[in-house]
Amino acid sequence: MTTVLARPDDPEDRSAAAKPESLLASFNRADAKLLIITFTGGLAANVGLVFVVALGLLLSRAISHDRDLVHQLPQIQAFISGVLGIGTAATRNSRRGRIARRITLSFIGVGAMITTLALVGVAVGVK
Repeated sequence: MTTVLARPDDPEDRSAAAKPESLLASFNRADAKLLIITFTGGLAANVGLVFVVALGLLLSRAISHDRDLVHQLPQIQAFISGVLGIGTAATRNSRRGRIARRITLSFIGVGAMITTLALVGVAVGVK
């Protein structure tokens, strides 16, 4: 069996031996923009989550002493969601209606999360 060795002046051998380009050298303006958008979006999501949890905690502390309000809180949330949903459905065909629908669904979702966190806080005995 004969082994063929590559000659040092072979162009294929030089390309394999060349060092790969560093990350910083290949980092362009589009990559920087993507990195900034990703970082900002992650930071905004974390700040938003802290805000939602804080509101749930404040609400659970406020209603923990009034058991009637604890039982009425899901009904209040359902009523607010229904009113927002009906108001959004009335404007569903307009351009503003599509934007309003996205905003309304976000408010309904955040409200449901806050309500759920408040009820869990009351259940575990947050004082």
